[in-house]
Amino acid sequence: MKEYKEVERGLISLNEGDYDGYSIGCYDNNYDLINFSPGPAQISSDVLDKLKNDLFINKNYVYGNTPLEMSHRCPEFSEILNNVNRKIKNLMKIPCDFNIIWTQGGGHGQFSAIPLNMRTIPNFKNAGYLVTGTWSLRAYNESKKFINSVNIWEDFYEKQNVMEYKTQPDNIYIPPGMDYIYLCSNETVNGIEFKDYLSRAQLKGAKLIVDMSSDFLMKEINWSVVDVAFACTSKNMGIPGANILIIRNSVLSEINGDDVPCILDWNLYNNANSLYNTPAVFNIYLLDKILDDYVSKMIKIENIHKASIEKSELFYNFLDNNVMFSPIIVDKTCRSIVNIPFIIGDGNKMIMSKFLEYCYKYNVVGLRTKTPFSYESLGIAEPLRVSLYNGITIDDVKQLINVMKMFILDFILDKNYESDEENSWGFSFFDQNYLRKLLTSPHLSLYSE
Repeated sequence: MKEYKEVERGLISLNEGDYDGYSIGCYDNNYDLINFSPGPAQISSDVLDKLKNDLFINKNYVYGNTPLEMSHRCPEFSEILNNVNRKIKNLMKIPCDFNIIWTQGGGHGQFSAIPLNMRTIPNFKNAGYLVTGTWSLRAYNESKKFINSVNIWEDFYEKQNVMEYKTQPDNIYIPPGMDYIYLCSNETVNGIEFKDYLSRAQLKGAKLIVDMSSDFLMKEINWSVVDVAFACTSKNMGIPGANILIIRNSVLSEINGDDVPCILDWNLYNNANSLYNTPAVFNIYLLDKILDDYVSKMIKIENIHKASIEKSELFYNFLDNNVMFSPIIVDKTCRSIVNIPFIIGDGNKMIMSKFLEYCYKYNVVGLRTKTPFSYESLGIAEPLRVSLYNGITIDDVKQLINVMKMFILDFILDKNYESDEENSWGFSFFDQNYLRKLLTSPHLSLYSE
């Protein structure tokens, strides 16, 4: 069981100056750290302890043949790979007419591989992309280099920048004549999620391709409507460096990869049992341990899905019922249960800096990351983000909420008592009588152990 730093009034003092919050360093090594990064992400300490035991204590390995040094051609790795594929199929209830392929280049590699492979299907004409955020936009832009593809929801979002997407259309209309439809199940930056995929009737004969990078192994999947799915390993499957492709055998049989670059050729990798070139051996070994951890604790994917919903609802309930922090996505029909962007006050950067430093001193990190997307250039207040992958527990979420509540008590309410005029922290929009009442609000009571 984790040992968190106890959240108490007046315990934390803040330094003068700005704290950017990008570091994931541990402030106090006497207590456990919580890393809410959007990926690579926190791994269960139980898994890391088993990893340490395997590498340095377990008699099955000696220096020279550990999983860090293991050949992908040896029988020991073949056993690990087969076990991982079997465990994933069992946990995710993947039907027998699908095959698992391990590919290179992460999820971005599949942004290219998808159009390059799919265009070799006889009579291929075009594809439709449901762009709902930054990652599906990247996939769409990549597809245009190789095929005729359209952004089906471009008119819905009108001239909004993709960083401002906060909802999805109520009705999903797919124009006829599409050979495949592409969607990103969960947009990690925007915080938008597909709760359900399209039906076969909605697809109108098109194949469905789904980027599941950030929610694979977190929720149940309706495989009857999916033709191709992929996910990188840096969210719920360990460390970056590998990518899983789950594809119907019937789709593989239609593809002719003669003009597909070898590193992106699905059939080539499938026929070589994912060993055409050296796969990410250590990643797959680590995933074997992670899958064992999921099954031993949660037993089945339905329970993992339930826990994912519980964690997100707990955090959303806090965001929806306090005066300081607010969610970016207010549309509950598409709020992500995985990645939750939120804003502090009106987006004041100095307050954000103080909050990040406050969290850091409670060993809470990963709420702010450098992304390849710019908020300032668009005139948008930069949000912070909580990522609730499987490595994050319900107790981790409660500790974060406790820290956020105490920040309100310690550094917002007290500061506003100093003067009825606007103080140096810029919170003049709070009425003083309201703040005093807030001190006794049940929404600021802490979770106890």
